[in-house]
Amino acid sequence: MSSANPLWGSPRIVGELSKIGIDLHKSTIEKYMIRRRKPPSQTWRAFLKNHITDIVAGQGELLFGFLPKWGVVVQPLGFIIFLVAMFAEANRTPFCLPEGESEIVAGFHVEYSGIRFALFYMTEYAAIVLASALIATVYFGGWQVPWMPTHKLIQHAPIVLKILLGVGGIGAAIFGYWMFVFARRVKGKFGDAREKEGYILGVPCFIGAAVLLYFLFFSFGSPLSDTGASITVLVVQIMMFLIKMVFFCWVFIWVRWSLPRFRYDQLMNLGWKTLIPLSFVNIFVTGLVILLANR
Repeated sequence: MSSANPLWGSPRIVGELSKIGIDLHKSTIEKYMIRRRKPPSQTWRAFLKNHITDIVAGQGELLFGFLPKWGVVVQPLGFIIFLVAMFAEANRTPFCLPEGESEIVAGFHVEYSGIRFALFYMTEYAAIVLASALIATVYFGGWQVPWMPTHKLIQHAPIVLKILLGVGGIGAAIFGYWMFVFARRVKGKFGDAREKEGYILGVPCFIGAAVLLYFLFFSFGSPLSDTGASITVLVVQIMMFLIKMVFFCWVFIWVRWSLPRFRYDQLMNLGWKTLIPLSFVNIFVTGLVILLANR
């Protein structure tokens, strides 16, 4: 006889996704309202094509002359709604209701094993990475470095490059040293190739650290071309985006460690009776502020 748990998990998915889809849509409308700079006669297709770039570029500005104009500063309520909705969309605790182990064993996961079961978990973690990238892009400046917009980074590219080489070289040396310490600690413990992992990882780190520090000290006074400055800024901005994305991946894991699971009725009440009304209030207040500011 087949289990009824997958059947109970399926309507939970449908109800959760329908509610979360509305929350996600409503929580991002305010960003479109704030960052719209195109004339009304321009087509919506051209507007949407460049809109994410406009949002990120706008977050490189300063608010009141000192505060980064990130989405979380301009739209704190929208960020909270978006974050909660992303947790539920990624099917992570405290919203992992379709697979509630204490209620329906594992929901639809009961019907799968082996690689099919693994695919569910890999897609869940892929959703975490995507959600973290969206949060970093829309609400935390994307690739923008706080207080250092792109033109300032290009202007100070030689100094930025030296800092990048120094931090990278020192970090690689520290990680390589830690790998060697780890290899010495596990020596004689396993009796196989695992005892050499520290050396295998540590040696490339020391080589990379030596190369980076060499370029740092022996090219100290060399001028930097425009192409080199652009590449330096590109690397810095990519690293900044990855740092923000990895931080929010950690937040997803931290929340899973810390909070218990909601009941299904609590999640539905949170979505339909709290988040959606707050989203409409946020849209109304944002529109009112924009209207009054443009008068």
